[in-house]
Amino acid sequence: MFKMVKKYVSTICLLIAISVGSTIFSRPLSISEKNQEEKIKNDFQREFRIENFVLIPAGEFVMGCVAGDLQCDEREKPPKAMKIVKPFYMGKYEVTQTQWQLVMRYDQSDFKKCGGSCPVNNVTWFSVQVFLKQLNYAMQELGKATMVFRLPNEAEWEYAARAGSTTKYYWGEEMDPNYLWYSSNSDYKIHPAGQKKPNSFGLFDMNGNVSEWTADSFVDRHSKRNVEMRIVRGCSWFSESEICRISHRNAGVPSYGSNMVGFRLILELQ
Repeated sequence: MFKMVKKYVSTICLLIAISVGSTIFSRPLSISEKNQEEKIKNDFQREFRIENFVLIPAGEFVMGCVAGDLQCDEREKPPKAMKIVKPFYMGKYEVTQTQWQLVMRYDQSDFKKCGGSCPVNNVTWFSVQVFLKQLNYAMQELGKATMVFRLPNEAEWEYAARAGSTTKYYWGEEMDPNYLWYSSNSDYKIHPAGQKKPNSFGLFDMNGNVSEWTADSFVDRHSKRNVEMRIVRGCSWFSESEICRISHRNAGVPSYGSNMVGFRLILELQ
């Protein structure tokens, strides 16, 4: 399995190198190749420009079960005071099918008829790591090595999703379909990113549409045991309202994908 993954990564590296005009190729490019090279460069610069990210300020918050929320389960307890020590950039939107296709040269998403502006889905945690590797490689080739992309950790995700709120949902205590696509209004499918109201930080679809992979492994808060699963946060187009509470935690097997799960980027400027 690991040999297959290594071979796959090498193939993707080669494709990206060709796409962004790596200097390892000595022969002159044809006019059509130059045009294709320029188009791909422009596509990368458009899709991953800093304007597509929101600067999230440093701060403190209580992570986990909101006081008085009777729907909390044991994975959300006990609530814990957390500090985000420095600001970070988070994607305004979930990674789209267009962005995934640009980097990976394939798209295994369900709901392809939704279009390129819809969130990528059916991606494993491991395939997301390949995406990040190739995206960061491409940005280096484009002369933008100071832009480094990664997944948010769980604390960053919840802090950004809450956007200063202390309520059950980041907009208040009662479900409001103006903020998300979930089981009651999604028609059981995904929708283009950014159609619902953002949270107070200006982030769209932090709940609803697709749930999101994070960087962290799942740790049982009671046994402190680290298990071979990765944290998934936020609800999806399939979720009931209680799953859309901002403190809700879920976990997924990193080698499995789901049409209910996508991801969002963190941008670090180095």
